[in-house]
Amino acid sequence: MGVIVVSCFVTDRDIADPHTLYGKANPEWTNGAKLMFDIASIVNDDSDYARFLLKKGWTVNQDSKLFVQVNYSEVLEEFIRVVVSPLEGQEQYHALPRGI
Repeated sequence: MGVIVVSCFVTDRDIADPHTLYGKANPEWTNGAKLMFDIASIVNDDSDYARFLLKKGWTVNQDSKLFVQVNYSEVLEEFIRVVVSPLEGQEQYHALPRGI
């Protein structure tokens, strides 16, 4: 259907490497984190998302999903920029019908 699911799990635990997208769930993650990982879309290597993250110094593993665990607002803010990065420079209003 062309829908991209981006998910983020906010936690109070320390995250070993918050600037990494994973292709497999870590068995040590909480059930909530695993659920959010499972519903996230896979990142294509040539996607705007992957290019943006790599440019920012993130690690994007093979078959990574658009999922991140965060415990710092800076990481959350950067990940939100990832979500909107494909929209930068585009007319976002064309996606909505014109009002009366």
